[in-house]
Amino acid sequence: GIIDISLLQIEREKIIEQMKQVKEERRYLERIREELLKKVEKLCEQSKLKRYHACDGWKKKYLETKKITASLEEVLTKLREDLELYYKKLLMQLESREIKMRPKNLANITDSKNYLIIQITEVQHAIDQLKRKLDTDKMKLIIEVKMRKQAVSDLRTLKAELAQKKINTS
Repeated sequence: GIIDISLLQIEREKIIEQMKQVKEERRYLERIREELLKKVEKLCEQSKLKRYHACDGWKKKYLETKKITASLEEVLTKLREDLELYYKKLLMQLESREIKMRPKNLANITDSKNYLIIQITEVQHAIDQLKRKLDTDKMKLIIEVKMRKQAVSDLRTLKAELAQKKINTS
């Protein structure tokens, strides 16, 4: 009986000692977990700030460039209007010369050099207008693509932040 009781006492003390060790280990692991969570939050915050500054920098550059290009676009519009005016004057001069040089026989109108020059000028003008429209549309498309990429990136960031907040609250 006495040996059994002392064996039980020894077992009990061993179990109590093991429990103390497990508690200490758990506290240590919980401390490490808390430190790691703080590091993760800090890294997430740094990453968020980095993305924000990159996005903010891009937006600032975009707005500054937009301000600069506004005045340049006004100049460009004025020059295009001048070009259009010169084109119309040239066409009027060519057409008036065509009328003056027109023979009594109207069958030769389409064969004259002047008529060909008028046609070439009209086609060249149409090509120039199409090129300008293409350049403008390309620029708009590039801006739209950049804005879309930025929006997708912002959305991804917001989703990640939301998921992180859900994890932190649960």
